[in-house]
Amino acid sequence: WRGLSPTPEQNYAGEFHEKVLPPSIVDKEGKVKLRYLNLDNVQDKVYFQTIDGPKLLIKVTGFTGNFVRGLLMILLMIMVYAGISCTAAAAFSMPTAIFTVLSYMFLGSVAPLVMTTTQLADPSKYAGYWIGKVAMMIVAPLQEFEISQKISGGELVEFSYLGWQFLMYFVLRAVPFIILGVFLYRRRELGLVIRK
Repeated sequence: WRGLSPTPEQNYAGEFHEKVLPPSIVDKEGKVKLRYLNLDNVQDKVYFQTIDGPKLLIKVTGFTGNFVRGLLMILLMIMVYAGISCTAAAAFSMPTAIFTVLSYMFLGSVAPLVMTTTQLADPSKYAGYWIGKVAMMIVAPLQEFEISQKISGGELVEFSYLGWQFLMYFVLRAVPFIILGVFLYRRRELGLVIRK
């Protein structure tokens, strides 16, 4: 074991602490073991939130490659919402299409909040949970495309992550809407030709 500091440190909750570790901490199997010791005299409990860490960041690539993959993620979001917007425009009038797309985006932003586990404490609120689950199968939530925190935090945006997002939100959610939009637009154009 190797200490990160020569003396005990006092760290407050809600703060971000970064430690630079030597490469020698990685063993021959490619594993790193981290240990936390609570040297508080009172022995107060310490809680680590899973979402906040601790995290071990290892340099894999430069910033430029990661930034380009982040831009690809933004492009994917634009493709998803552009396809859905074109579908709505093919099916409805322009004001209705705008309202439909804004409603879709709003539902995508709210659906994850409806599914929070705190609501499951009351059985009467199970309906909201299942409505959120069904909505998440249909919509593409904006939060899933938020990549700036990963890039600013130094986390790697992998191509496998981009591929999974492409499959889940473009192929499985946007493409059916796009096919429906092409079908409706074609019927509308054929209807105009028949009327003439």
